Amino acid sequence: MLYAMSFFQFFSTMPLYYKTELKLNEGQIGWILALNGVLVAAIEMVLIYKIENRWNKFYFISLGAAMLVVSYVSLLFLPYVWWMYVLIIIISFSEMFAMPFMNAFMNARTNESNRGQYAALYVMSWSAAQIILPIFATQTIANMGYDMLWIFFSVICLSVTLGILWVKKMAEV
Repeated sequence: MLYAMSFFQFFSTMPLYYKTELKLNEGQIGWILALNGVLVAAIEMVLIYKIENRWNKFYFISLGAAMLVVSYVSLLFLPYVWWMYVLIIIISFSEMFAMPFMNAFMNARTNESNRGQYAALYVMSWSAAQIILPIFATQTIANMGYDMLWIFFSVICLSVTLGILWVKKMAEV
């Protein structure tokens, strides 16, 4: 859920940042957001096929979460329009690394009798993230500003990265 909140922020409240802070128009915002869809559609399946057996799935999930840390920290120092295009590329690769392997991890933990329960819980966590995120993000922006939002999400993503590495360690025991 924490990764989902951090990821979906780029598509829910981030356009507010584009509009209010960077003064982008709707067309520019649309091109930035569309770049994610194009990259994922063009690259993800081939990328996953090529890399899925190279490392443990936990490394890919933690890499995806770490890429979000980089994204949020960079917003503190690089608030430029051109950087938003680079940022969406980083975010797209975060999605491509983390999401398929999170789903694979969830499926690997199941058996025929509990697969539906695991899938329901997994989907509920993503749904909860989409419900909680706009409230959390807009309240943070209104009361503390965008920089604090970037700091919060950097810490959340760092926690996810470290948490996944901890889960990997526990899974090996």
